[in-house]
Amino acid sequence: MPQFTVPKGEYGKLRVFALSLSDDAAQALHDNDDIKSADDLHPQERALGTGFVDANHVEVFRVSDLDTLGLVGYLRDGIDANEAEIARDAAKLAAVDGWVMLVYSMAFGGAEATLSPIPELTLIGTYTQEQADRAPIPLESDAAAPYTGAPTASPPIPPNGRAGGSLVVVGLAVLAALILWWAFS
Repeated sequence: MPQFTVPKGEYGKLRVFALSLSDDAAQALHDNDDIKSADDLHPQERALGTGFVDANHVEVFRVSDLDTLGLVGYLRDGIDANEAEIARDAAKLAAVDGWVMLVYSMAFGGAEATLSPIPELTLIGTYTQEQADRAPIPLESDAAAPYTGAPTASPPIPPNGRAGGSLVVVGLAVLAALILWWAFS
């Protein structure tokens, strides 16, 4: 497979690879552990032909594990991939059986990455994940309006300066009496 570049700062994209590997080799890609080989690369890094892949943003699974949902349904309903892009590749996606690898843009940490996948990886397609609508929702309820409640009690009136000052004097007198009692006992 020819090499291709993931642009710096890419966000919200997903690449689907079909795996033509034995179950043991595919399982090694599936296991998200820190086992590294002699060349100090994680199996996913070796398979994708790049120096860094965050394995937390890579999924490897059997298509049969999706049961009746299927790969198309998983991309559409589970990942919110763009419907038009899925429709474009629906025949290729439906033909995939065995193992697949889903690589999200976040797997490269926002850095530019050049991928040179091993021949056993076949890129099926790149899909955009739909972003949630973040438009503010207007609240039209009286309960949502600020300051809708009527005050039920008037605020307490603070004591005037003489009452507060006399409490301080009484407190100091009690303290002085305790100190004298302790000193003479």
